[in-house]
Amino acid sequence: MAFEINDHVERLHRYLPFDVSFDQIYEENRTARDSLEIETRALRYLAAVLGDEPTLIVLTGDAGHGKTHLCNRILREHLGYDEAAARRAVREACDGRRLEPLELRQGARALRIFKDFSEPTPDAARDLLTAALADTTCATIVCVNEGRLRSILAAAEDTSLHRLRSAFLNSFQSGLASDDGRLHIVNLNYQSVAAEPDSIAERVLSGESRMWGWLDQRRWNICDSCDAKSGCPINRNATLLGGQTGAVRRRRLKELMALMERLGTVITIREILMALAYALTGGLRCRDVRADAHRQGWQHEYMFYSTLFFAPRSIGRDKLARIPVLKELAALDPGRLAERRVDERLINNPDGFKDAGCELLFTRRIGSRTITIDATRGIDDIVGEGRNSDERRAEAAFTRDVVSALRRRDFFEHSDGEDFEARRLGVSHYGDFQFLLSDENDVSRRVKIKNRLIAGLHTLQGLRLPSSEATLHLVDPAFGRSMGQAAIISRKISSNQIRLLRQSDGWRLVAGEPHALRNAVDWIERSILLLVELGDGVQRQHALDLLAFDCVMRAAAGYLPETFYAPDIRRILNFLGLLAERSRQDAHDSISIMVHGALHTVALEEGGVIVVGGG
Repeated sequence: MAFEINDHVERLHRYLPFDVSFDQIYEENRTARDSLEIETRALRYLAAVLGDEPTLIVLTGDAGHGKTHLCNRILREHLGYDEAAARRAVREACDGRRLEPLELRQGARALRIFKDFSEPTPDAARDLLTAALADTTCATIVCVNEGRLRSILAAAEDTSLHRLRSAFLNSFQSGLASDDGRLHIVNLNYQSVAAEPDSIAERVLSGESRMWGWLDQRRWNICDSCDAKSGCPINRNATLLGGQTGAVRRRRLKELMALMERLGTVITIREILMALAYALTGGLRCRDVRADAHRQGWQHEYMFYSTLFFAPRSIGRDKLARIPVLKELAALDPGRLAERRVDERLINNPDGFKDAGCELLFTRRIGSRTITIDATRGIDDIVGEGRNSDERRAEAAFTRDVVSALRRRDFFEHSDGEDFEARRLGVSHYGDFQFLLSDENDVSRRVKIKNRLIAGLHTLQGLRLPSSEATLHLVDPAFGRSMGQAAIISRKISSNQIRLLRQSDGWRLVAGEPHALRNAVDWIERSILLLVELGDGVQRQHALDLLAFDCVMRAAAGYLPETFYAPDIRRILNFLGLLAERSRQDAHDSISIMVHGALHTVALEEGGVIVVGGG
């Protein structure tokens, strides 16, 4: 055999923003041979509504969500263009000119497409939108990021643009992409790369319809005749993630991305493509592997379960910064958290990984010794023989690196069951969060979660109350929170006035609503709504993403790292301050004071007599 070059690996590098070959990620630069034909829900929604004679469709969202790719696919599926003609039109004709359907699509609605609405000035953009809303002979598709759209509509004077602005702002409250079937706002910032049942990440790796996935065995057959295969981390990544044996690892990867999105991170399609290409290759090319094929013990740095959280030495920080999601993933590194049951198994249990390969060999130079450890048999081979402080520190660092790599591998293997162990990532209450997002109807568990959340809200306000307290006490907003042993209580809210809902349930949409936002994009529930009934039909609500929910639930135990959670605490206290505003009707009521956990009332009686009661 000889060394081989896998063209697929070279193609993956065109998704990595590390050098000048980075072009595959942009729709305008792709070729038909390399294109990823991902069937997103947004594409299906656009194809459906274009049959209903819409006037204007606004595709908004951050760069990288696939707005240009959607335009390409619509040109092919709605107007009948072939791949070459669609790509040429995207490059040259998607500037607002009228595009007619081809003969095989006679009867389809003509289109005007603006693939980049950041090019016109705001005044010109407003004129173009006004003209689009007035033209009933064709449909206009506008691609624009959310900030740009807000700035364009902010100074709009035309009444038709007032309606567009109202529809855009109301979409956040109503959960509707359209309220009349003519004007559509598709907000791709709600799009998820981890939405069930088939996530975008899974479809990229495993493929769909006519598209070969990145892990398709046909893409890796050439590696079987390569001399470097046995020590190649790229091929080893494809083996660990591919096929039926890699299904659990791919599911863990999808769950990890879902957790990231629920922590508030927006992951675009562009970012997930870059992250997956990086996870598979570790930034290596076939020629890089060939140069080091004779050595052992370096491959572990380039395994997908390590590169997602910790960069190999050959990848600088400047390169990693170009894939923003990696910075967020680094904060969740399971290799940093020690858990006794896990570490004892990894260190002492021989043959813990039955399909071990080159990735579990670790080599380190310590003083005059070169140590190679086969971690499949535990790490007892790291014997403390340091002859000076430098060697002892090197041995400790080597042990830490080996154990960290094994923890990351074990996280994706998940030897202890099917549940996603978010606590190994530092998120303690993900199970309760998932329960509230699910359709499960365990009333007892829901009440327990609500009571714990009430206890956490008390802690955030500085109140010391029993954890069994089922009434939410609100500190007077003039004080913000209790800093001592006493606090003035402005309002008490019973637990039956508090509800915890999924974000989509808070929209109260009619079942089967065709223009629901969750039907327009690959949808994942990202937050819990804390809904408070104030009486007389008045409601206040506050959205808790996973980080804010974890903050409140941790606070229920009585301790909270306030610096880490400072932004979430500030937002929650602002919401509680709004709830605590006293109405005019009870402006002369008695004052409630909490002292050492006991509630007292202070009232001013006739003759200026102060009466203190309770507690």
